[in-house]
Amino acid sequence: MTGALVVVSPDGKVILTNRAAAGLLGLKGEELINRHAAEVLPPEMTVVISEILKRGEIRGVERTVTAKDGKKVPLLFSGILMRSDGGRPVATVLAAQDISGQRLAEEKIKVFSDAVAGAFDAGAEAVLVNDAHWYMNNLQIEKLDRRVRLVSGHNKPRSMMFGIDGLYAAAFFVGYHAAAGAQAAVLNHTMIGRQLLNVYVNGEVAGETRLNAALAGHHGVPVALVTGDDAVCEEAKRLLGDVETVAVKEGIDKYTANLVAPEIAQQRIREAATNAAKRAGELKPYVVEPPVTLGVDWNSTTIAAACEMIPGTKLAGPREVEYTANEFPEALDVLEVMLYIASQIVERPDTYD
Repeated sequence: MTGALVVVSPDGKVILTNRAAAGLLGLKGEELINRHAAEVLPPEMTVVISEILKRGEIRGVERTVTAKDGKKVPLLFSGILMRSDGGRPVATVLAAQDISGQRLAEEKIKVFSDAVAGAFDAGAEAVLVNDAHWYMNNLQIEKLDRRVRLVSGHNKPRSMMFGIDGLYAAAFFVGYHAAAGAQAAVLNHTMIGRQLLNVYVNGEVAGETRLNAALAGHHGVPVALVTGDDAVCEEAKRLLGDVETVAVKEGIDKYTANLVAPEIAQQRIREAATNAAKRAGELKPYVVEPPVTLGVDWNSTTIAAACEMIPGTKLAGPREVEYTANEFPEALDVLEVMLYIASQIVERPDTYD
């Protein structure tokens, strides 16, 4: 819910509202009009209205409101008491903005901040943070350590690993998930969840941990820390050996987890990041020896046929394609092109009887 608006008359009745406010309250707009605010608005909102009546105006007041369905929604309120030319109150105008997304982003920032803090605790001279989730613009630079450089935005070569080179001592994978198809793994997928069933490197299943570790390894950089659920931590240890891991949740299903309290998770991440940075010189980079055969299993024959048009790519089955590269970065670049092709193909709904 965004942009909720409620206008209340001097006698306490709702005289105007919008769809966003009605949606929050679980009512239709006409069900709110001419009803007393105390009857239809959550108590938290009526308290804010009382503040407006006392002060004449409020700005940037945060309150958590209980919606009709019982969900707790953090809102940012602003409001003003409207008066006639003679100074008589004529209406109280209340505007509210849903800041759930902002709160979620702030929680993510805390996790990254603790990993960064741990690296600096161990004596790191520089840290580059690459925002790598969804559209890759989740993190706010002003909320991070001032010594950090942040790469934000999704249109970047090598995607999640943009900026990696041999100058870095170690790579940290923070907030990762297991490969597509991993059992009891939270949000298990590889790159794009719907179209892509699995990726293989030289015949072995490759999730994002393997793919990104291999690119880091090509530059001689070891992966020193992996955080996420227990499944991705186990995946990392099988792949990378004695890497530092922090499981902040135990996967039950793709969309279900048994969680650790944020404060405990943050403390563990900071401690593990410190240990990881100190141990970076002991760890071996994960290297895929060439030639590198990339295999991709799609959910659609149409996507596979389109990807086959990439020079050097061949069909390995109705929905599978293969590409053999001389070096791992080349294979990863071809995978990125395939992902772009897949994202542009929209399958028509089946119309068959």
